[in-house]
Amino acid sequence: MVLTPDEEIYDRLWLFRNHGMKEIKYWHTLPGYNFRLTNIQAAFGCAQLEKFDLISKKRKHIHSLYTELLSKIDGIPLQYFPKDVDPVLYAMAIKIDPKAFPQGRDQVMAQLSDMQIETRRGFYAPSLL
Repeated sequence: MVLTPDEEIYDRLWLFRNHGMKEIKYWHTLPGYNFRLTNIQAAFGCAQLEKFDLISKKRKHIHSLYTELLSKIDGIPLQYFPKDVDPVLYAMAIKIDPKAFPQGRDQVMAQLSDMQIETRRGFYAPSLL
């Protein structure tokens, strides 16, 4: 779900979610998708929007805790957000410096798993898939 007051962004996103079709049915002006929500997904989305302030506040608090703790560890540069960006993250993305962690990402993840700290790999760039 995307909310925007910007009409240009709305029009562009509407086009993507509508198979890339605008005025002529089955004429695709760009590669689009069927990103329409089902009724149940829309209902969940509306219910989540009612709690957005609470959810956002909790996520920002968790993010600030991770930032505080991870910033104390050498070899973990944290993700940068410009001052005009107000992120509401669902996960904390980190990059590890191979000099500080010569055992590599997979071994670091295994070590964290042994300490019952859940991690997972990030997403692959679509161009690599």
